[in-house]
Amino acid sequence: MTPKLDSLLGNNPGVSCGGVGDLARPIDPDAERPRPLAMRPDPGERVDWYRTPLPRETLASLNRRSDIKGLVQTLGILGLFLLSGGAAWYSSLHFPWPVTLLLVFVHGSFYGFNVNGVHELSHRSVFRTKLLNDFFVQVFGFLGMHSVV
Repeated sequence: MTPKLDSLLGNNPGVSCGGVGDLARPIDPDAERPRPLAMRPDPGERVDWYRTPLPRETLASLNRRSDIKGLVQTLGILGLFLLSGGAAWYSSLHFPWPVTLLLVFVHGSFYGFNVNGVHELSHRSVFRTKLLNDFFVQVFGFLGMHSVV
């Protein structure tokens, strides 16, 4: 490739970036490469996290558990599962397949968040009552086939 084409494609001579032109080019072991996003920082390296300024009282009120609010949210999402799944099933018997496909997609979009319920319920952060947390984590775990042990 020409140097101009190399620069347009992001190919730096001597540094492999996985492009087609890199197969014949030697890799420079001393060249600095960008760190992949999923890579953890080096031990001892300080991560500069942003901490949202939030008064302690506000944070405490946001983290306050309630059986009533937990039931509204939990029964609400279970109702959405039932309603969207029932609509998809009903449409499979009475409507053209594109309608069923759309409703199955909608149901899957709701159902995909089941794991979030399992996660929060396993921390016992939804309900004030331990028994309700433990009961509903079993329900959500069963529905999503997630181990809650």
